[in-house]
Amino acid sequence: MRPPSFNLSLDVPVPSLVRTSHGLPVDPQVLNKQPPAISAALAEILNTPDAGKLLLGLNELFGSASEYAIGGSVALALHHRSITDSTARRPNDLDVVVSPSAMDRLSDLDHQGLSQLGFKSEPGNTESLSWAGQGHESLVVDVVPARNSVAGRGFEYRQMHGGVNVIALQALVDNLTYRVQSEPLNDQARGDLARGIDLLNANKARV
Repeated sequence: MRPPSFNLSLDVPVPSLVRTSHGLPVDPQVLNKQPPAISAALAEILNTPDAGKLLLGLNELFGSASEYAIGGSVALALHHRSITDSTARRPNDLDVVVSPSAMDRLSDLDHQGLSQLGFKSEPGNTESLSWAGQGHESLVVDVVPARNSVAGRGFEYRQMHGGVNVIALQALVDNLTYRVQSEPLNDQARGDLARGIDLLNANKARV
């Protein structure tokens, strides 16, 4: 049975309740809202039941769901699940490709603001966050500025899936092709590239 299609509209931001020392408001109450429809798929891929709260926290962290997109191996796994109705290799981290305005917002958040939303970071480093679901080991969330690196390419081709943007499959394959060319001994990248190409072919066969 094919998973339901995802085409929910974005939530309207709610007034913020907690102001950090930098003056940037965040609202921890967003974690109690209805999670995006894609949460169930992400929970299976990341092996955490709290994926909905993670996504809600990311929405507030970056200002809205339109300001970031899921990339890397998690995006590849989401495309795999959508095309093949099965769950692929479970990634051990989450890449999020972030717009310039969202990066500015993140830089203005202090420890209090991050912790209100369930995130932590090392002092002075907001591009590698950790997020802990209830009773689970921390998940590493790598924040990738859009277009500033190979991994940040494809943000302009992001696609909405179940209330969350995901980097398009072709952009992921293009990024992985470049990575394999620059890191020929990276077996994981080579495996992900082969899987991405297979998914592109399988998707074309469905059309």
